[in-house]
Amino acid sequence: MKYWTYLPGGSQPTSSSGGSTSSPTVSASVAPSSSSSFTPSPSSIESSSSTISASPSPTCAPLFSLEGASENAFNPANAPFSLSLSCGTLDTANYTVFANDESSTEAFGTLVQGTTATEKSITIPGFSPGKISITLAAVDTAGIPIFQSFSLLFGSVTMPVLILDENGAPIIVDKIGDLTCDQCGSCETCPGDPMCQAMCKEPPLQSCAFYSECAEATLRCGGGGYPLRYGRKNCLAFQSDLAKYSAAGQTFIWNTMHCLQVALRDAINCDSTCGQVNDAAFDSHPTCYVNSGFCDLPPGDVWQLIKTVNMDLVGTQSIKQILQTGGACVSQIVVKIEDAITAYLEQAVSDIANAAVHLAKAAAMGILKKLIQDLLDGSYPLPNV
Repeated sequence: MKYWTYLPGGSQPTSSSGGSTSSPTVSASVAPSSSSSFTPSPSSIESSSSTISASPSPTCAPLFSLEGASENAFNPANAPFSLSLSCGTLDTANYTVFANDESSTEAFGTLVQGTTATEKSITIPGFSPGKISITLAAVDTAGIPIFQSFSLLFGSVTMPVLILDENGAPIIVDKIGDLTCDQCGSCETCPGDPMCQAMCKEPPLQSCAFYSECAEATLRCGGGGYPLRYGRKNCLAFQSDLAKYSAAGQTFIWNTMHCLQVALRDAINCDSTCGQVNDAAFDSHPTCYVNSGFCDLPPGDVWQLIKTVNMDLVGTQSIKQILQTGGACVSQIVVKIEDAITAYLEQAVSDIANAAVHLAKAAAMGILKKLIQDLLDGSYPLPNV
């Protein structure tokens, strides 16, 4: 069975043969330079069921970290920066990088041209001023998929700023009622409790305000607690990326966010601790995602969702739990990803001018499929905290 690999630096696609496995994925990959050009032949789309090597039992989770740039600072515009691999060895012929700016409405964004790679790092050209989200899909030489995203600010950018106090909690400007109450248990005995607000009793649809104005105002868990660090952060991230989802994906996002807020509301009572609420909130993730239609999402929405959640320790565990809760319905996602791979490979032949982009998307979908399969069967290594 043939598969095609597009090598960096403008090399022609080359064919190889490989045996099928029980969980095949496409092995087409793109890491092109800005001057790359090629003409794929019809035989390059013979099969979308080619293989990436099966992952062995890994000793660590390969993840990239930023070098020469930071998600917590304004970065110089048009200055190159790198992604450094924590462990393992990068398959330099099997990675792809996409970038989205704030105006983008497409899940993948723009293929980043001109990247260079070694076994331990990827160098990325600089970007013009603005907010840029870059997404990397890669595999290491052991076949372990790597899927990460970074949100970066370049040059001078105007943006809203969340101001926290010394405990990492939002500064309350307009105090609502008396937050101190000797009795607790109902809004009759303690009407000043933040959870007695109408918006806290019934979290509004298409809003992220519940996390700060209700949950955090009640629990005071600070910047490291669930309401701010995970709930509000992810809700705002999904809200910011909403235009990149399909219409069905947007409905899924808001239904999921509302479900999560209702579950968090139900976990908050007089005796709740931050730890207890944290556990209850994360326990609600799989059911909320699956019941809101996770398995019905098109491949582009699945890509965007995992990009938004990100594959750190918490994100990886959440996605794994969602997939396991989905059970048999996850096979629907895998089939749709395989269909998308075939479509992108066919587009690479019919649309020669943009063949590099189509092949990059096929490669990214193949890596996404491998990631899903590895998370399901337990072979994907959990990142360190």
